[in-house]
Amino acid sequence: MTKKEFLCELESKLIKIGKSTESKKTIEYFDEVISDMIESGMTENDAVEKLGNIDSIIDSIRDELTTDPIPVEKKKGEYVTDVVAGSVENLIYDDKNNSVIIESSPDDEFHITTHETEQKGYNISQSGNDIKIIAFEKEGFKKIRSIFGFTSVNEKTYPVIIKIPRTFSGNIDSKTTNGSAQIKGVSANNITLKTRNGSVRIESIATKYIDADTTNGSITVNSVASDHTELHTTNGSITLNSIASPTINASTSNGTVHLSSIAGSSLNVSTSNGTVDFRSISVSGTVIFHSSNGKIVGTLAGKMSDYAITSNTSNAKNNLPNGTSGGIKLDVSTSNGRIDVHFSEE
Repeated sequence: MTKKEFLCELESKLIKIGKSTESKKTIEYFDEVISDMIESGMTENDAVEKLGNIDSIIDSIRDELTTDPIPVEKKKGEYVTDVVAGSVENLIYDDKNNSVIIESSPDDEFHITTHETEQKGYNISQSGNDIKIIAFEKEGFKKIRSIFGFTSVNEKTYPVIIKIPRTFSGNIDSKTTNGSAQIKGVSANNITLKTRNGSVRIESIATKYIDADTTNGSITVNSVASDHTELHTTNGSITLNSIASPTINASTSNGTVHLSSIAGSSLNVSTSNGTVDFRSISVSGTVIFHSSNGKIVGTLAGKMSDYAITSNTSNAKNNLPNGTSGGIKLDVSTSNGRIDVHFSEE
């Protein structure tokens, strides 16, 4: 049976059982499923055969088809709470295969924009002092995949946009995968941004604690004041500019680290297979730059005599001495890369 024949018969049987209104989205879904199997190398007939008997398919999703769908227009667009910032302590976002943008609100309310798909919806709720935006897989397609073993069909997605009042002073906990995470122009107590296979961007933020974590993506932080900053990625670069934070820990692998206009008491930067370059770094306690297979170059505030230096590399030049006795600890090491560190007052 060809794909066209399969889809025509499926639509006909849906209409016969009085489910003509649901037939379009079901047909579109199975059209995508068959196309995905063909793209993976199966023939059209083999792909259709893998789906099995159409009557069995109808039976497997019959319960889901008996539920009257909520009009799409009511599930898309902007949700506006009537809750002012002072009564909210935690904003919790949990999603998959999507990006998120968190930014300041034009008023003292939370504005949350989501876009439903045929496969995924969102529960937006307030429980006590928490606002939660939780993605869920729709049961109809979840049941189909569990029966036939399909992975998710590719659907066009739009970022979730969360607008937070400027007076908000609670915690932000955002988790997603296969998408970027951005936050800009807000203040909070603690901010956690976690994703996989996506970039993280943090800009114009005031907070006590930032924890940004991703894989296969870059991290960019610009114009931030924080008591503690944790940044970790793999296979991506880290860029920090205009950061005031007593404690900054930044690590990556297979990525470069760029630093400019940093002020704090402890700065710990590590990478592998990447360069560390920096300028306008003013740290009062400890500075650590570690790399492998990458150079470490830049300028630190003050004089060389202000620092207690430990430095080493292999197979490359190093302009730093060892054994100085200043009050700021400076630990610089790499392999297969040069060290070229200068001081602003020399």
